[in-house]
Amino acid sequence: MDGARKMNFLSLESRRKDKSSILTAREVGQYLKLSESTIYKLAAKGDIPGFKIGDSWRFDMEEIQSLIQGAKKENQKYKRKE
Repeated sequence: MDGARKMNFLSLESRRKDKSSILTAREVGQYLKLSESTIYKLAAKGDIPGFKIGDSWRFDMEEIQSLIQGAKKENQKYKRKE
């Protein structure tokens, strides 16, 4: 991992611990292992929680964490039915 990427990753890791952080689409994409363009599409459709400031999307880490927890619960519910 090059220096700039490592620094960005460390910054994202520290933000993850501070759940009140506001993230960019790129940071959410890195966290969820999705492309930045996918994050924009999901946000525009309302599939992930986010808000716009001017032309820029921003995301609340606490809301992203809640989305992940909800998805995990849904997946477990479907596994139990199989």
